[in-house]
Amino acid sequence: MSKLAKQHGPDRDDADYRGPGPTSAFAPLAGPRERIQGLLDLGISVEDIAVATGVKPGTVRKWASGIAHPRRDAEQGIDDLRQIIVILDEADLPPEKITQWLRSRHRGILSNERPLDVIRTDPLPALAAAEQTLIERDLKGAREQSLQLVEGDDG
Repeated sequence: MSKLAKQHGPDRDDADYRGPGPTSAFAPLAGPRERIQGLLDLGISVEDIAVATGVKPGTVRKWASGIAHPRRDAEQGIDDLRQIIVILDEADLPPEKITQWLRSRHRGILSNERPLDVIRTDPLPALAAAEQTLIERDLKGAREQSLQLVEGDDG
């Protein structure tokens, strides 16, 4: 079970989906207030959410408290941030590493940009970089498993 699922709800019945359950703050049908609270609970700062959505931190606080609701473009930024976190959780990154990943520059797909800085203007490279992290984790696991099999054959 993924870390997000343990923290925010049970896994779905879909065996291929390892992410959080449908009542979770990270589920596709969660509302903006739930998602923001889930991001905050995970350790994503109000300032980070503000950068990803292109608003001021005070606006994010209003969303979190239910005083205001995000505009459509900001809500899409929240959803893109949610999806990136779900992907990184599937790559077995702990919450503090997810936060670090979002704030760090990345070569390759992101051209030395920070994911948080590109989410609001062009989220696809950030999503692709998160998927690349998941693929690299899967490849590393496959290599380790192959080595164990080879070592087992030698013994």
